Amino acid sequence: MQFSSQSLLRKQFRVQGMTGVDTTITILADLGDAYSILMTSHSIMGTRDSEEILQKELFASCLRTGYLKEIEVQMLTTA
Repeated sequence: MQFSSQSLLRKQFRVQGMTGVDTTITILADLGDAYSILMTSHSIMGTRDSEEILQKELFASCLRTGYLKEIEVQMLTTA
């Protein structure tokens, strides 16, 4: 799966991982060999947001293995 850096900005991905914790990442910026991301985790303990740096090679590996899945965001329209 190939993405251009520009097409990734503001895209969201669900992290496949721990039971009981719903974690998503949003790509905020392209830093060259890494991305600046916003990681949001929801659990019974509440919501936690953190800004992190994710290396592009690790991001690509996570997509290939299915650890990250793109979230299809649907636009709502009003009549």
